[in-house]
Amino acid sequence: METQGAAGIDNVLTEKDLKRADVILLATDISIDNAELLEPFKKVIKVSTSEAVKNTANIFNNAEALSSPKEVKESIGKEIFRSLNTGISKFLLAIIASGILLSIVLMTGHVVGKAILPSNQFFANLQQVAFYGFAMMVPVLAAYMAYSIGGNAPLAPAFIMGNVVNNPIGSNHVSTGFIGTMIFSVLIGYFVKWFKTVKFHPVIASVMPVMIIPTVTLLVMTPIYI
Repeated sequence: METQGAAGIDNVLTEKDLKRADVILLATDISIDNAELLEPFKKVIKVSTSEAVKNTANIFNNAEALSSPKEVKESIGKEIFRSLNTGISKFLLAIIASGILLSIVLMTGHVVGKAILPSNQFFANLQQVAFYGFAMMVPVLAAYMAYSIGGNAPLAPAFIMGNVVNNPIGSNHVSTGFIGTMIFSVLIGYFVKWFKTVKFHPVIASVMPVMIIPTVTLLVMTPIYI
């Protein structure tokens, strides 16, 4: 059993393990790392974690019948929901760390009027680090929502776009926060997913992930947003 979580990947399944398996069971509500390793193997069962817990015996007893030799495509609704879960699972780490730092500042501070101020410059610096951490929350959500849909390629443009939607921009000082983040993360993810299917000359294809895809995605999405 391979597990993937906040602590990383444990008990990594080798190619030999996958080849020996009668059926591969994926019990997950978020996107998994190294998913491309499973592409050659068609006997795969995909279930949610809650279904795996509630119907464990049924899934194991009927594994051969439940597994599909053909690729089962996820509905767009399920894919978007999975992308949101993936984004939340990643940005929670930033929130928790920043929250603990801010708690330390507040516990060691002193009250002035209705505010708690840092007790010295060290804690003032710590407070600033915590605020920067909270500011990263939205870009991280954007990046990993898009990653869940389109893989590594949309990470950079979604990260940048997440920062854009969370700050005033344009003559009207547009800022949409979480709502804008979720909408444009999904748009970026699907745009990049489609863009990767376009055939280019091998020379251009070699620089697609690092240069062409991030730049074109931002050139398309940023004017639409503003």
